[in-house]
Amino acid sequence: MVKIIYVLAFLIASIYLVEAQDYSLRQSQMIADLEIIKHEFEINYAPFGWKKKYLHWNLDHEVTKAKEKILSSSSLSTKQYHQIIRDLFNSVQDLHTYVRFYATEYAFLPFCVQGVQGHYFVVWVDNLWAKEQKVSLQVGDEILSFDGSPVKEVVEEIRLSAFGANHNETYQHLSEWQLTLREAFRVQDVPQGPIEIVFRKPDSQQAHSFVVNWEYAPEEIINNYSLSIPLNLEREEGNKHRFFYQERILPFYASLVNHSSCLADKAKLLGAKANLFPALGPVLWRADLPAFEAYIYSLNGSKNIGYIRIPDFLGNEYRVEQFQQIIAKMESCTDALIVDVMNNPGGFSFYTYALASMLTCKPLTNLKQFLSITQEDVYLAVQTASSLKNIVTDHDATQVLGPDINGYAVDKRLACYLFKYATYIQDQFKQGKYFTDLYPLDGVETIYPHPTTQYTKPLFVLTNPLSISCAELLVALLQDNKGAIILGGQTAGAGGTIVRRKYSNRFGIADLVFTGSLVCRYNEQPLENRGVKPDVAYRWTTEDYTKDHANFIDFVNGIVSCSMDGLLPNPTDILEEIIFESR
Repeated sequence: MVKIIYVLAFLIASIYLVEAQDYSLRQSQMIADLEIIKHEFEINYAPFGWKKKYLHWNLDHEVTKAKEKILSSSSLSTKQYHQIIRDLFNSVQDLHTYVRFYATEYAFLPFCVQGVQGHYFVVWVDNLWAKEQKVSLQVGDEILSFDGSPVKEVVEEIRLSAFGANHNETYQHLSEWQLTLREAFRVQDVPQGPIEIVFRKPDSQQAHSFVVNWEYAPEEIINNYSLSIPLNLEREEGNKHRFFYQERILPFYASLVNHSSCLADKAKLLGAKANLFPALGPVLWRADLPAFEAYIYSLNGSKNIGYIRIPDFLGNEYRVEQFQQIIAKMESCTDALIVDVMNNPGGFSFYTYALASMLTCKPLTNLKQFLSITQEDVYLAVQTASSLKNIVTDHDATQVLGPDINGYAVDKRLACYLFKYATYIQDQFKQGKYFTDLYPLDGVETIYPHPTTQYTKPLFVLTNPLSISCAELLVALLQDNKGAIILGGQTAGAGGTIVRRKYSNRFGIADLVFTGSLVCRYNEQPLENRGVKPDVAYRWTTEDYTKDHANFIDFVNGIVSCSMDGLLPNPTDILEEIIFESR
């Protein structure tokens, strides 16, 4: 009997010893992975110095904190490790810097909210779903509680979990979006089953409630394979040269597109064809084109004002052709034009240049950037320079590059810009620089007006905290060149290129995404974290969400009217931000 007890004790001790050894090995692997991630930061992350200066960010310190969390735990799950890695990426406070994990589990509810002044209003609801569920939820209703907790607390928990110490309006709005969209690859707890939601109607204090089930998709994989649908970036198979097609887009945007091909457009949050507010006035003409919402309306019965919404910058030559048709109509039939880039997630810079060339009648000096480079970039630069060195005519250029790059027309001048850019990258690397000096974005020094289609009259641009990346490039480009009056909210503060990296691991880490360049404006101040301040700022209030954005519409029309009557400074004379507050 005693022998049996000794044998059992020995076996139990052996099991614990093996488990301890296994976990010790697991910890070592996690630490080794952290070193790889740190190395990727050091090589690929262009705003390194800026983050140190602006945020007092220190990579060594953040990695040490992550290691301490790993070593202080006696049993760390893969999900907990994911949270540590996510926190490391969040520490840099960069919308383009992101880590994605292999997971397919998600849940959503077919409505979306946005918050203002501590209140959260429905901005979109799937009416068919509401009818089937016998739910009276409508746009403009205020959500009071979510599964028994005040909705403000739930959104704050999401923000802290998803984005850490990032407090600006862009992160707040992205957290509000996640109230009804939870995804495991974002290291979120994914709910399922019933949930009680309490809300009230506008101008009413009476609370209503309903219980519905989350639309739920279970986990199909365990750290080995992703079923996520890749984001379609609408580029031709033969035209994927990374030297030209560098993404400047919010990585977060892909998830909405992945879960439903039309959810993003229906929800009217990011990348939707139409915005949240109705027409700005009595519509005289409306475009019937698939890519753009555009119309002409009457302002005070005396002026014809054009409106066009740019939903994203993931375009191609077909979208550019549609945009050209609209601008030609606007030039001949309007007294001023409003361009809407609110809730725009970004895209490709060459498409941005294509649209910008039709919104100006004078050359636009491009923004500049610091660029992170490796031997891969130099190799691509050598190839590019070799293919472009003998170009002397427009025909030569199109033979090598094709007729356009994301809709931006190719000619010998563009080929010359790209050749100079390619040789510049080579020269910088030869000088031992892994982060280049300032140079025009994509090598394009000047964006010239379109040869046949230009808008020559007063131009206004609408922005908000969800104007991101390429949307900010367009706004900064027009503001720095005194080509438009910017109205609305400050943009997100993210304009650099996206660099995607992978490495072999056993912890389900799918992608590491870094900001590969630091964009600067005419005064050489970074766009990163700062965004673009509007010339005339608008502060949204609860009435915008309960009264169909009537105050915002009055604001836009009031500024346009004052400007055209000479009561507002021209873009060239605006020296500081003007603030308009809704009453």
